[in-house]
Amino acid sequence: MAISSKKTTRCSCAKSHSGIHIRISSCAISIRVKGHTFCTLDLEGRPVSIQRPEGIYWRGLDNRVVLLEWGGGPYLHRRRRHWLSEAECEVLFHTLHQTMQGVVRAAESGQVQVEIDDRADPLVRRVAREWADRVLQWDPERLYAEQRRFARVYRPIAILPPDQYLAVVVQTVYGCPWNACSFCSFYKDRTFRIRTEDEVESHLSGIIEFLGAGMRMRKTIFLGDANALSMPQTQLLSTMERIRTRLPVLPEGLTSQERVVWRRSHLGALEGFYAFMDVFTGDYRSASDFRELREHGMQRIYLGAEAGDNDLLRSLNKPATVEQLLTTVQRIKAGGLRVGVIFLLGVGGQRFAPRHEEAVLQVCRKMPLQAGDIIYLSPLVLPPGNAYAEWLERHGIPIPTMEEMAEQERRLASALRRCLPPDVRVAPYDIQEFTY
Repeated sequence: MAISSKKTTRCSCAKSHSGIHIRISSCAISIRVKGHTFCTLDLEGRPVSIQRPEGIYWRGLDNRVVLLEWGGGPYLHRRRRHWLSEAECEVLFHTLHQTMQGVVRAAESGQVQVEIDDRADPLVRRVAREWADRVLQWDPERLYAEQRRFARVYRPIAILPPDQYLAVVVQTVYGCPWNACSFCSFYKDRTFRIRTEDEVESHLSGIIEFLGAGMRMRKTIFLGDANALSMPQTQLLSTMERIRTRLPVLPEGLTSQERVVWRRSHLGALEGFYAFMDVFTGDYRSASDFRELREHGMQRIYLGAEAGDNDLLRSLNKPATVEQLLTTVQRIKAGGLRVGVIFLLGVGGQRFAPRHEEAVLQVCRKMPLQAGDIIYLSPLVLPPGNAYAEWLERHGIPIPTMEEMAEQERRLASALRRCLPPDVRVAPYDIQEFTY
């Protein structure tokens, strides 16, 4: 069933007796009920977020769902999270589908206000005509089938930086070339391997088919997994250019006016490339290498610094030193790129908390940070049997609690904001909330 174009492009000032308002923008479908956002969907009609009295449910493309509920206290305690079981997902998806059936019935009787973005393009107009069919097709059975489709396109996406949760992930490498940090369990299920150009080409075709019109919700390209920059420079540049031939990546070197013109003719443009890099990989790349990457569209590189003290880094089995970190950041910045530097909260427990905090502050002061750079503070998460948890136990150090890390986050964030340039972001990074 499709709602006619005339019906779905009603004047935005029309009254909605049901209190339901649907807005179709260039990147999403938003459904509001009595002034409050109820659900956000991509332009394929796939649910992305669902707001209910108990909190906000975020559904990943892999069909996993996390419930985030606001509480009180410091940042790390403001949110309570719960990953839904398969049975809980079934109930949520069934309830959502029933609600969508009610929304469509209300629309058929003229009870729904539908607004199309003022910058409407052919895709948006098509979605406006077909929105009812698009949202109704995602019943529980179809969502579980989508989970299987995702698994055919991607290996599990272990983690992304928080500002890249809406990236198009292109897995140019599998796993992590070091994969021995004592606190990390992200890539233990896979052996590191650089993918061939043919594999990347096939992967891109799968991504484009899988995302469909949902590509419009994506903002950037993230080169996964843990260290895409471990690829040889020529192969990395070739891969980036290959991606450009398949996806609308904003060109480098355009003036502000040229960017506006280019965007008008390339709707859904993606804002360049982003990637993780191990600090030790910086030993093999010069400032001119990073500048060349910048010229090909790289925007920001993320480094897992974790600590600013060499002894604490050794306890984490990190393969680089503070001195290497500073040199790598300097080279990246000299190449014209932005950085995202990630530090762990809770390193060394309460025994080493003052030392850890002071070391992080000292190393951040020495970095040439500026607008567009980010310092992330990420709480330590230690699953059972974790090597770093065992190290803490051997040294008689209790595993840090969430309360202790929340307090450390408050102290560090406050101190960093006082000592860094005002346009450098200091932000939380809770890996337990990640879904793609």
